Amino acid sequence: MDQQDYTDLFKKLLPKGPAWSQSDQGTMNEIAQAVGDFFLYIHDRTEKALREMHPETCDETLLDWEKEFGLPETCIHGNHAEGLTVADRVQQIIAKINRSFSPTIENFAKLAQSLGYDINIITTPPAICGLARCGDRLGGTRSESYYMISIVDSTRISYARAGSARCGDHLCTITFATDLECLFNRIKQAHTIFKFSYLQGE
Repeated sequence: MDQQDYTDLFKKLLPKGPAWSQSDQGTMNEIAQAVGDFFLYIHDRTEKALREMHPETCDETLLDWEKEFGLPETCIHGNHAEGLTVADRVQQIIAKINRSFSPTIENFAKLAQSLGYDINIITTPPAICGLARCGDRLGGTRSESYYMISIVDSTRISYARAGSARCGDHLCTITFATDLECLFNRIKQAHTIFKFSYLQGE
């Protein structure tokens, strides 16, 4: 519905008689136009409230969504919201909502992919007699079995997209995976150590 629809609806609810003129030039028409404007405002705000209920379509409540889920998450080197576009920040919220997962290599890789990174995670466990099998990767000492090496195949490229970009966003932002490093180190198992490499995986 638009403003004229609400104006016409208000006019139809008016009593009949000389004091309630339906003329487009009368005072009652001006009142009807004002009432139509007001109800259109309520209509738009109601639809806006429905969009704000979901992080992927939120606008005014983005900061509230981040506060609700503890974002940006504090890291040793600042926080992982630095340099992110609005679309990236929304993606961070969605990723945290869906973060409940078992800490396996596959799930870490899926989490990285949801944040815009393609990574390959490898481990370097030592060959142990009775456990090692043909084709297993040979590692070093027993302590190295706690290392998970994340090979980041590329930097994240964030483009400004119509409908989600805001005034002040760069048309294209290229960043290293500092936010991913922060996130992995926050949610990893306590006994594991993540190492990041930005060399192209083979």
